[in-house]
Amino acid sequence: MQKLGIATPEIVGVVLYKQGLFARMDFLTVQVPNSVDFVTFLASQPTAQQRAAVIQAVRGLLDQCALHGLLHKDLNARNILLGHTDNSARAYLLDVEDVVWAPEKAEQVRAANHARLARSLRKRVRKGDLAMSPQQLLALISELKFHA
Repeated sequence: MQKLGIATPEIVGVVLYKQGLFARMDFLTVQVPNSVDFVTFLASQPTAQQRAAVIQAVRGLLDQCALHGLLHKDLNARNILLGHTDNSARAYLLDVEDVVWAPEKAEQVRAANHARLARSLRKRVRKGDLAMSPQQLLALISELKFHA
């Protein structure tokens, strides 16, 4: 994924757990310094400049995923990690063990990833993790869409 320009923390190990007839897999990654997940960032009441940089970074991550047909089955706002400073940001994809490659379906992948992230943001608002009005939430979801 990194070779394709899809940012994800460097994977340094894999752990497999047997669970009955199934196996569970977790990746061990290098920690990204000065990072928070997307929910924590949004809840911190960032400045307009910080927010714009992060929105651009997240939209860029979603665009790279779509470009290469990477469908993340559990794309939620906590699975986007942000390494940021005051004026710039980089979005990293987490929990990449649950991805599907479908390069021939780029637009469907784009729509599915965006819809999954939008559902996650709605859930975070319902749970009270994000203090947003319905209008603010819709505006955020719209900002995250691809703009050709």
